[in-house]
Amino acid sequence: IVDLISSKSIVNRYCGCIPMDIQARISRLAMMPYLPVYNDDSLELPSHLPKQVRSVQLPRMFLTESKKKNESLLALIACVRLHAHGVLSDRLLPLKRDDIQQKLRKYALTRLERVKVDLSRISPPVNGQKKQIYIY
Repeated sequence: IVDLISSKSIVNRYCGCIPMDIQARISRLAMMPYLPVYNDDSLELPSHLPKQVRSVQLPRMFLTESKKKNESLLALIACVRLHAHGVLSDRLLPLKRDDIQQKLRKYALTRLERVKVDLSRISPPVNGQKKQIYIY
Protein backbone atom coordinates (compact mmCIF):
# COMPACT_ATOMS: atom_id res chain seq x y z
CA ILE A 1 0.00 0.00 0.00
CA VAL A 2 1.30 3.41 -0.91
CA ASP A 3 0.48 6.34 1.31
CA LEU A 4 1.86 9.81 1.97
CA ILE A 5 4.64 8.39 4.12
CA SER A 6 5.93 5.76 1.69
CA SER A 7 5.34 7.53 -1.64
CA LYS A 8 8.47 9.68 -1.54
CA SER A 9 10.70 6.70 -0.79
CA ILE A 10 9.17 4.78 -3.72
CA VAL A 11 9.93 7.66 -6.09
CA ASN A 12 13.49 7.89 -4.75
CA ARG A 13 13.93 4.13 -5.05
CA TYR A 14 12.73 4.21 -8.65
CA CYS A 15 15.18 7.01 -9.46
CA GLY A 16 17.99 5.06 -7.80
CA CYS A 17 17.26 2.02 -9.98
CA ILE A 18 17.63 3.87 -13.27
CA PRO A 19 20.64 2.55 -15.19
CA MET A 20 23.22 5.31 -15.50
CA ASP A 21 26.77 5.81 -16.62
CA ILE A 22 29.47 5.49 -13.95
CA GLN A 23 30.56 9.04 -14.71
CA ALA A 24 27.09 10.30 -13.76
CA ARG A 25 27.61 9.11 -10.18
CA ILE A 26 30.69 11.30 -9.64
CA SER A 27 28.91 14.48 -8.58
CA ARG A 28 25.45 15.68 -7.68
CA LEU A 29 25.43 17.99 -10.69
CA ALA A 30 26.05 15.06 -13.03
CA MET A 31 23.27 13.06 -11.33
CA MET A 32 20.63 15.82 -11.55
CA PRO A 33 18.96 14.45 -14.72
CA TYR A 34 18.40 11.17 -12.82
CA LEU A 35 17.02 12.67 -9.58
CA PRO A 36 13.55 13.97 -8.73
CA VAL A 37 13.43 17.74 -8.23
CA TYR A 38 10.79 19.09 -5.85
CA ASN A 39 9.58 22.69 -6.09
CA ASP A 40 6.83 24.38 -4.10
CA ASP A 41 3.93 22.92 -6.09
CA SER A 42 5.61 20.74 -8.72
CA LEU A 43 7.85 17.74 -9.17
CA GLU A 44 10.16 16.97 -12.08
CA LEU A 45 10.99 13.30 -12.50
CA PRO A 46 14.06 12.00 -14.40
CA SER A 47 14.53 13.30 -17.91
CA HIS A 48 14.15 9.95 -19.71
CA LEU A 49 10.39 9.90 -19.02
CA PRO A 50 7.87 11.49 -21.39
CA LYS A 51 6.88 15.07 -20.53
CA GLN A 52 3.30 14.14 -19.53
CA VAL A 53 4.67 11.66 -16.96
CA ARG A 54 7.75 13.64 -15.92
CA SER A 55 6.11 16.89 -14.85
CA VAL A 56 3.79 16.62 -11.86
CA GLN A 57 1.78 19.64 -10.70
CA LEU A 58 0.00 19.73 -7.36
CA PRO A 59 -3.61 20.94 -7.73
CA ARG A 60 -4.26 24.20 -5.83
CA MET A 61 -6.93 22.58 -3.68
CA PHE A 62 -4.30 20.22 -2.19
CA LEU A 63 -1.63 22.87 -1.66
CA THR A 64 -0.76 23.17 2.05
CA GLU A 65 1.57 25.25 4.19
CA SER A 66 3.74 22.22 4.93
CA LYS A 67 6.52 21.68 2.39
CA LYS A 68 6.92 18.07 3.54
CA LYS A 69 3.24 17.27 2.98
CA ASN A 70 3.30 18.94 -0.46
CA GLU A 71 6.30 16.80 -1.47
CA SER A 72 4.54 13.66 -0.21
CA LEU A 73 1.40 14.51 -2.20
CA LEU A 74 3.49 15.13 -5.34
CA ALA A 75 5.31 11.82 -4.83
CA LEU A 76 1.97 10.01 -4.45
CA ILE A 77 0.73 11.47 -7.75
CA ALA A 78 4.07 10.51 -9.34
CA CYS A 79 3.70 6.90 -8.10
CA VAL A 80 0.30 6.66 -9.78
CA ARG A 81 1.69 8.05 -13.04
CA LEU A 82 4.77 5.79 -12.98
CA HIS A 83 2.58 2.73 -12.40
CA ALA A 84 0.21 3.74 -15.19
CA HIS A 85 3.24 4.26 -17.47
CA GLY A 86 4.42 0.74 -16.66
CA VAL A 87 7.74 1.46 -14.94
CA LEU A 88 6.51 0.36 -11.51
CA SER A 89 5.34 -3.20 -10.98
CA ASP A 90 1.93 -4.14 -9.59
CA ARG A 91 3.59 -4.22 -6.17
CA LEU A 92 4.62 -0.58 -6.83
CA LEU A 93 8.30 -1.43 -6.93
CA PRO A 94 10.70 -0.39 -9.67
CA LEU A 95 11.04 -2.98 -12.39
CA LYS A 96 14.03 -5.28 -12.08
CA ARG A 97 16.84 -5.03 -14.60
CA ASP A 98 15.67 -8.18 -16.39
CA ASP A 99 12.13 -6.79 -16.65
CA ILE A 100 13.43 -3.53 -18.10
CA GLN A 101 15.61 -5.37 -20.61
CA GLN A 102 12.70 -7.60 -21.62
CA LYS A 103 10.45 -4.58 -22.06
CA LEU A 104 13.09 -2.82 -24.17
CA ARG A 105 13.65 -5.93 -26.29
CA LYS A 106 9.92 -6.30 -26.86
CA TYR A 107 9.67 -2.65 -27.88
CA ALA A 108 12.76 -2.71 -30.11
CA LEU A 109 12.16 -6.07 -31.76
CA THR A 110 8.63 -5.24 -32.81
CA ARG A 111 9.97 -2.38 -34.94
CA LEU A 112 12.95 -4.10 -36.53
CA GLU A 113 12.67 -5.79 -39.87
CA ARG A 114 13.45 -9.48 -39.85
CA VAL A 115 16.52 -10.42 -41.84
CA LYS A 116 16.71 -13.82 -43.44
CA VAL A 117 20.14 -15.38 -43.11
CA ASP A 118 21.24 -18.41 -45.07
CA LEU A 119 22.79 -20.49 -42.30
CA SER A 120 24.44 -22.84 -44.78
CA ARG A 121 26.77 -20.01 -45.87
CA ILE A 122 27.91 -19.11 -42.33
CA SER A 123 31.01 -20.87 -41.10
CA PRO A 124 32.04 -21.07 -37.45
CA PRO A 125 35.15 -19.16 -36.30
CA VAL A 126 38.44 -21.02 -36.78
CA ASN A 127 41.80 -20.75 -35.01
CA GLY A 128 40.48 -18.57 -32.17
CA GLN A 129 38.99 -15.92 -34.47
CA LYS A 130 35.98 -14.08 -33.17
CA LYS A 131 32.95 -12.95 -35.12
CA GLN A 132 31.18 -9.80 -34.05
CA ILE A 133 27.56 -8.93 -34.57
CA TYR A 134 26.31 -5.37 -34.18
CA ILE A 135 22.64 -4.75 -33.51
CA TYR A 136 21.28 -1.25 -33.83
